[in-house]
Amino acid sequence: MAGYCFRCDAPAKGEACPRCGSPVYREAEKKPEKRRRPLTVGEVVGDRPAGLGPRAIVAIVAVALLLVAIAVVAASAAGVS
Repeated sequence: MAGYCFRCDAPAKGEACPRCGSPVYREAEKKPEKRRRPLTVGEVVGDRPAGLGPRAIVAIVAVALLLVAIAVVAASAAGVS
């Protein structure tokens, strides 16, 4: 498989360029994609499960705690006990 020497700006064969001796660049070989089976009823495309992830749950809890803290501060400032 032929490669390319960027230092000499020329195609080269082997592990090193015959002109300058620098390593030869080769593109990674592309692997053939696996064909997926057809989806059945209720399946979702993708590897991620449906629903909220851990970051979304943490964000919702943080917002809820912030709202509770705001309500407590507002109630104490208004003199409600």
